[in-house]
Amino acid sequence: MPKLVFVFSGIGSQWPGMGKELMQYPVFRQTLEQCDQAFRPLAGWSILEELRKEPRASRLLDSTIGQPCVCALEIALFELLCSWGLSPAGVLGHSVGELAAAYAAGILYIPTALRLVWEHCQIVRATSQEGSMLHSLAMEAQRERFYRELGELLPRLMTLPVYSSLWGRRAQAEDFDTMHWFEHIRQPVLFAQAAQAMLDDGYDWFVELGPHPTLEDAFNDLFTHTASPIHYTASLRRSGSEKKTLLTSMAQLAQAGFDLRLSEAVLPPARAADDAAALLHTEEPERRRTWLAQLVRKALATADPQIQMPPEGWSRKFSELGFDSIALVEVQLALSAQLGVELPATLFFTYQTPKTLVEAMLPLVRPGSVAPASRPEPEVPFQVVDFCETRSTPSFHELSRFHLRVQKQVNRKLEIDGKPFIDFASCNYLGLDYHPEVMNAIPKMVAEWGVHPSWTRLVASPEPYMVLEERLAEFLKVSSVVVFPSIASLNIAALPVLAGPAGVILCDIAAHHTIQEACQLAQAKGITCVQYKHNDLNDLEWVLKHYTNRSPIIVTVDGVYSMSAEYENLPAFGELMRRYNAYLYVDDAHGLGVVGENPSPECPYGHKGNGIVNYYGLDCAAERFIYVSGLSKAFSSYAAFLSCPDAETREKLMLSSTYVFSGPVPVASLASALAGLEVNEKEGDQLRATLYRLSHRLASGARALGYEVDNAGGFPIVFVVTGGYEQTVKAINLAWKYGLLITPGIFPIVPYQRGGLRFSLTALNTDEEIETTLQALKEIRQRITEKDG
Repeated sequence: MPKLVFVFSGIGSQWPGMGKELMQYPVFRQTLEQCDQAFRPLAGWSILEELRKEPRASRLLDSTIGQPCVCALEIALFELLCSWGLSPAGVLGHSVGELAAAYAAGILYIPTALRLVWEHCQIVRATSQEGSMLHSLAMEAQRERFYRELGELLPRLMTLPVYSSLWGRRAQAEDFDTMHWFEHIRQPVLFAQAAQAMLDDGYDWFVELGPHPTLEDAFNDLFTHTASPIHYTASLRRSGSEKKTLLTSMAQLAQAGFDLRLSEAVLPPARAADDAAALLHTEEPERRRTWLAQLVRKALATADPQIQMPPEGWSRKFSELGFDSIALVEVQLALSAQLGVELPATLFFTYQTPKTLVEAMLPLVRPGSVAPASRPEPEVPFQVVDFCETRSTPSFHELSRFHLRVQKQVNRKLEIDGKPFIDFASCNYLGLDYHPEVMNAIPKMVAEWGVHPSWTRLVASPEPYMVLEERLAEFLKVSSVVVFPSIASLNIAALPVLAGPAGVILCDIAAHHTIQEACQLAQAKGITCVQYKHNDLNDLEWVLKHYTNRSPIIVTVDGVYSMSAEYENLPAFGELMRRYNAYLYVDDAHGLGVVGENPSPECPYGHKGNGIVNYYGLDCAAERFIYVSGLSKAFSSYAAFLSCPDAETREKLMLSSTYVFSGPVPVASLASALAGLEVNEKEGDQLRATLYRLSHRLASGARALGYEVDNAGGFPIVFVVTGGYEQTVKAINLAWKYGLLITPGIFPIVPYQRGGLRFSLTALNTDEEIETTLQALKEIRQRITEKDG
């Protein structure tokens, strides 16, 4: 298998309009948005706006504008190719491209990379005004300011070999300190030496990631002096379609044996056929081979979703990859159905690798019969993995930190098995579980209503139930809400009622597990339920177009995603809902009580804690939103609710299964919910300020230790990425050893190869607990990376 290198272009490759076509890919666009969010506060101008300008208005030829835009585009292009399954064995960058290369290797995160490129631009601007040369001694005057602005950049774990054009050789993680990035501006570029070092080390396929292949001639010169065959591929060019250039290059790599998911490169909306044609613009046998490879990959993934195909897996035996005879029989049956022929039962005894299997089946595909790739018909059964299924996962028996018995709790300090722990698994975000007003409200209401008036709500409800519904409606700025005992019971009841027998439910594949299971139950009742790709508006629109003749259409999302703390882009979804006359069902279990109206730099969460819809300044009725949340997190109670778009829907929900046939919310929970709303009104913003400070400190501290951290907007969910399943199991057990109670981020909650530790913070956590945790994370990181060091 060739050793693949991603080579990142430098300044001079930019051109007006670069990247505009590729913004149709959600991964590319979202990465650019992250870059823009990091860069805009520094520079006062927008990378995204600059890239979208018409040629006459473009400022990209100004190097201080072009450098940040090239860096951002290359980072986004790297993420796009990785999402298609293309992973390099090493990276190399020319001038500003070395920042993108360092990002690709895990050395820099987006904010740091964009901060560095901004500082580079500041120095270029200052020296040009003074009439000095970048490589002159006059640059020394800029050193003090550079170090003052950047501080000491700590080495991070390097995930890929980096060959530096500053040193002209392979660099080590400790090379990438503040001095490196200052000298990177000041010293000559040793690109040819670094590239030659890669050739000497056996790298033989170079893909240039950048707006235009400015390094192509340099590589051709190098290749003329190399005896062994070397390959070069450009990702983009100034002339012609960006998509067609990129997809044609990817098809060439797929034909060379690189294991790409080419079907994901075809955009769902209009022109999908053109994209597919670019991918398959090869000789007929190669087109059939590519199509067969996609069929085999899909059949293997369906037969055993827990087996992750490694980059070299295409040439390994099925038995080595972990597929047993039962799984292979399923693959044989699936391929027989797809090809319309009966494949022999002995197929996998004769052809023992995916690669040889594809070659064996090639004659079975009639020339000219391969149609352009398209999105599969959406009416397929839901795929939801139950947590109990992870017991068959390797090393699950090593992870025994579930179903724990807590002997004592005081604020966020616990005692488990006689050992002290810090609680980072609670979602009592505002810390109201220990607030005296909330606790004191319970005995009074219990004295008035008893412990539990056990009427079904169809017959009667205690007065506090009605008061809670009224207060919640006022708090959320909606006309009315209906309260259920829990979000799980609410989803099971509400989704079938809202869709009805003639409707359809479209579910984000990353939506909360209770929504996924509610969709499974709705599907069993004959309601059409379809999954779409996570946060992929293009894919969602593709499905919406398929169901324009159905009504009502219910689209489900999470307001804030529970593992990544990612905020859903509700304004963009709202525009789609209005266009296709659909409803957006927003499960904001984590957002309620934390985010709210009028966010600002001084108050990042916003005010009042009245949820993600108000955070964006939207109106549920106008946007066709159905708002769903629970009180078991920020409000430390036990109840759930949803807003009602109209009186008729409210009446239907009050006749739904779990509303009628479940017991009511306990009196104590009604009391704590009402008291929590009152405390939130008086003290909520102060509690949220404390919560933000603690969350931001933990997230930034973990990043400084070298971890990748998922944390949007300082939200009190901090997901510290520890790696694949084995590493994550080790990290979870170490966290237990260090007295940290966290939520394990393991498959199937998160992807198999990207696990981590999820920290949930509350306003009752302390600064001392955060510092203790960061010290533990430092030691955990050293332990889980020992074998790599």
